[in-house]
Amino acid sequence: MQVSWYPQNIFATRSFSTLAKLDDEQFRLSTITQWLGLSHIRGTYLGHGQIRGVSREQRRLVTTGEMLMWNASIICTDEISTGLDAASTYSTMHKLSLLANFLGHTRVISLPQPSPQSFALFDEVIVLAQSYVIYVGPVAKVLPYFTNLGHTKPEQLDVADFLQLIGTTMGIFSINDI
Repeated sequence: MQVSWYPQNIFATRSFSTLAKLDDEQFRLSTITQWLGLSHIRGTYLGHGQIRGVSREQRRLVTTGEMLMWNASIICTDEISTGLDAASTYSTMHKLSLLANFLGHTRVISLPQPSPQSFALFDEVIVLAQSYVIYVGPVAKVLPYFTNLGHTKPEQLDVADFLQLIGTTMGIFSINDI
């Protein structure tokens, strides 16, 4: 698989045997910066409300990189897509997924209104309705689960939109169905 934002030989040069080197802070910083596609902005002012700096997507990736520098086994993000368009959200999610998989991190991501492409990056999903968990499990089994309960996905909706509909008070489920 080739992805345009990292060197084509990244998997050849960064094998799993090099994970031990990731304990070295500079090596870890260099690796994460390269994987997230941030090498070209290293040393650039990030900016804030009054002063323009890097793009929103790059700021989001810098925050992600900061989380990865701690080498925590679980990465939690809340509304990582806020302020990003669908393409930038997908790009950010894809980079995070690849890097977290390589490093062996678990990802817990709150992503409101994901595009079908971004939703496809998830392995598992938790569906909430009125603060209740109504499904936890693999993405591949979510549609059969709700179909078995008598709720089929309308053809005009993608899976992510269908799951959002289920989780709303105007959706398929009411609190009495849970």
